[in-house]
Amino acid sequence: MGISRRIGDDILVSMIKSYLDMHRMSHYPSHSDRELGHGGTAGTLQYLETAISDFFNDLQNPHVTLV
Repeated sequence: MGISRRIGDDILVSMIKSYLDMHRMSHYPSHSDRELGHGGTAGTLQYLETAISDFFNDLQNPHVTLV
């Protein structure tokens, strides 16, 4: 993450964070809506869905060149 801050804009950093979140969450044996519940925050399933959504929204952003 630190390297990406120097070589890309905020969209690239957001994409890398979302990808790493998806990758990490894919190794969980199961997902629920309670596993990450720290005082009412979203569970792992919601966290995974948000990471996937954020990644594809950044990937399809027409105002950013990722090449």
